[in-house]
Amino acid sequence: MKIVVDGRCIPNQLDGTGRVAINVIKALSETKADLSLTILIRSDLANKIRERLPQNIKIVDIPYRHIHPYTALKLGKVVDRLGADLFFSPHMLQPLFMRTPSVITLNDTMWFGDTSTQAQGKPLRMFAGKVYFRSLVELSVRKASRIIVPSESTYNDISRFWPNRIQDCSIILYGTDPMFAPADPESSNNDRIGRFGLNPTRFFLHVTNGKPYKNTPRVIEAFIKATGDSDLCLAIVGRTSVFTPDIQALVAGSSAEKRINFLGSVDDEDVVSLFQTARALIFPSLFEGFGLPVIEAMACGCPVITSTRGSLGQVAGNAAFIVNPESVDEISDAIIRLENDEPHRQLLVTKGLERAQQFSWRKAALEMLNVFKQVV
Repeated sequence: MKIVVDGRCIPNQLDGTGRVAINVIKALSETKADLSLTILIRSDLANKIRERLPQNIKIVDIPYRHIHPYTALKLGKVVDRLGADLFFSPHMLQPLFMRTPSVITLNDTMWFGDTSTQAQGKPLRMFAGKVYFRSLVELSVRKASRIIVPSESTYNDISRFWPNRIQDCSIILYGTDPMFAPADPESSNNDRIGRFGLNPTRFFLHVTNGKPYKNTPRVIEAFIKATGDSDLCLAIVGRTSVFTPDIQALVAGSSAEKRINFLGSVDDEDVVSLFQTARALIFPSLFEGFGLPVIEAMACGCPVITSTRGSLGQVAGNAAFIVNPESVDEISDAIIRLENDEPHRQLLVTKGLERAQQFSWRKAALEMLNVFKQVV
């Protein structure tokens, strides 16, 4: 089976969607199925990211991103010329003028709900995003032969927005990369963590892209309230965006200004070290299509503070500290509890490690192959 995978959602500063795409491509290439994989990637993709892709695949450079209008209008001819049996998009957009059968992954439906969670306070961005994504996602969902979603939450959204496509929709849970694992007792993360100006084991971690649905302002407010004049720090990881200056302004002049570190986009090895040494991951999103950092943190032995919004309840199960994401007090109380109640913190470490074992990229790849075979 010849499959073209649209890997243009893999950016130079890796985010959740890019990480999912890399792991899906790796897992598919390792299934030992009779597959021929051709991966479309951005022409400007850095060599260090290209090197993470499997060696046994064909790569085709495309000079525009996955969300560019050319994806809908021009990419179909490129795919058809490649002569594949199937086109697979790990993100929600696909070519509209294409003869090749297709499968798309719809990670979330945020642009069909409260658009302020994507671009709060940015009226032009909200309007443009709403028109653009609602139009193209709508057309892509109608065009695709099959649809994959990563959670029951997104599956329920499909049934609400596109009830006529629900019979063509499959839930396939994501996995964790093997690099996300507890720290080796023989090694130390002190030097790596020290480069960020952090005291190992004396910081909480927050992963964000800065968009409103990540709830970063409330996380910052709750951390300041919970830690007072202690020596605890908050490390904020994630690539910079148009929202970053507004978030940094919340910290400037606060009592915790010197204890809140904006680390930007960091290498995966650093992310693993941060998970392995943090007191907890604070991830009380207002909405998530899956929430990959939750299981990645759990796999590293890092307790998690999260919410039940979107898919997070399904992903976290009973292995996380669950809070109301709109309550600064609840987030603050969770931080205090995990800092002062070590037995409870260790209980979440144990439950999290067990929970993370239930998520496998190999299992996800095999389930995707079954979907592909149904289409072909």
